[in-house]
Amino acid sequence: IEFNQQRILRFENSLCNALLNGVTPQGNGKSKKGKVPILKDTLKGSELMMMNFETFDLPTELGRFLGQLERYRLAIALTGDNGAGKTHFSFALAELFSKSGFSIKYYSLEMGLGNKVKELVQLYNCHDIALTQNGKLNQVQKDAKLYDVIVVDSYGKLEANSKDFDKLRNAFPHTIFIFIFQKTNSGTMRGGSSIKFDSSMTINVIKREGQRIAVMEKSRYGTISWEYDISVKKTTEKM
Repeated sequence: IEFNQQRILRFENSLCNALLNGVTPQGNGKSKKGKVPILKDTLKGSELMMMNFETFDLPTELGRFLGQLERYRLAIALTGDNGAGKTHFSFALAELFSKSGFSIKYYSLEMGLGNKVKELVQLYNCHDIALTQNGKLNQVQKDAKLYDVIVVDSYGKLEANSKDFDKLRNAFPHTIFIFIFQKTNSGTMRGGSSIKFDSSMTINVIKREGQRIAVMEKSRYGTISWEYDISVKKTTEKM
């Protein structure tokens, strides 16, 4: 089918709008993101070159650790041994995104909403984020339409599988997902190895000489092997 120049321009603009619709972060808990259709069409290289994908940097040493992020289908997988500090680090991330103007919904499915979480809210100044101690996959899907960032501790409590992880990223490409994954007895990520490959970045939280350290195991943003000391809030570049 031959398109004239005006129809080609309309087609390219519609694709741009589909990808970029409603990406402005909101701080009031109700994002104004529009409905983003799932693109199934094949693009020409020239069409792709006309599109602008939202990239952004976050402040502080933690922002430097994460690198320059691309919002489209951004998903962060956190893993680590029991007691290493995964929940602490998830609240540090929630604080970082919240202070940068993103609306946050935090699913505290492991610890509930008791005194420990109250302490973490105070420690990481997360007074403006929304919290819940209940939720399954269908509730996350509903909240993904309202919030810029969804944090879940932990993914296993959603009773979702590894395929659901990728489906969420595709269905809500402008919602940022931060999921904690527990480790199995053999030390692998619970939920399947595909999670590590499907995520935008995988961060392993460890304890070293009493300090909580976040190690960037996988990243699409140029910070693989970098470390972030959660206790002293310092990033160390590693090769």
